[in-house]
Amino acid sequence: MSGEPSKGTQHQDPRPKGGSLLLGVRCPTYRHQQQGPHESLRAYIKRFSKAISEIFGLDDGTTRDALKKGLRHKSLFKNEICAQYPPTIQDALHRAREFIELEEENERVERDLARTRDELSKDFVTWWKKLSENPARDTMKYCEFHKDHGHQTIDCRALRAEVAELLKKRHLREFLTEKGRETYGLGSEAKERRVVQQIEDTHSPPPVRKTVGMICGGSIYSGETVTSIKSHRRRAT
Repeated sequence: MSGEPSKGTQHQDPRPKGGSLLLGVRCPTYRHQQQGPHESLRAYIKRFSKAISEIFGLDDGTTRDALKKGLRHKSLFKNEICAQYPPTIQDALHRAREFIELEEENERVERDLARTRDELSKDFVTWWKKLSENPARDTMKYCEFHKDHGHQTIDCRALRAEVAELLKKRHLREFLTEKGRETYGLGSEAKERRVVQQIEDTHSPPPVRKTVGMICGGSIYSGETVTSIKSHRRRAT
């Protein structure tokens, strides 16, 4: 019948066929399936899934290999695929969800830590504004504290004042030498305990002393010898 398609004109899938589009070294499509250096796992999996949906006749082995090769070298998900080889590409993409959530959670934690560090820095240190414009200042010297030219960081008096203030508040003690700790009253814990003990000893009441009374010698009337005692008795009678 004229309405039936001939064997040579049967309907074919318009999508390109074969895994060479993903694995061919010289194929631009393969290079496009590499995860970018700053590309998130979520964005890469979404892009990779779209790419394999546009290619006809891909088998699981070829697709899994393409996914593994496309991931960054230090990717935790890549290590998972190498250690626990997924049976199908769908299983691999399903496992990717866990690593996407882990990656995004780590990013949230990093943002929170960065925000906390910034807040603590603002609480502890007074960050000075840039130096006033002075045509005579030395533009070859740069201060990291002021973020401006005019003098070197090591010569910055404002920075020294801030560091001294932090030390008085008992911060930065881990960076001090033993002599520096003594200067700012931040000696070793053992030494601090000895100082506290000395202070307590100084203000403690004196220990209680007991007195024992003793009688030495004879009577003031009869004397000390036996003869004098007998004489005293005869006189008394």
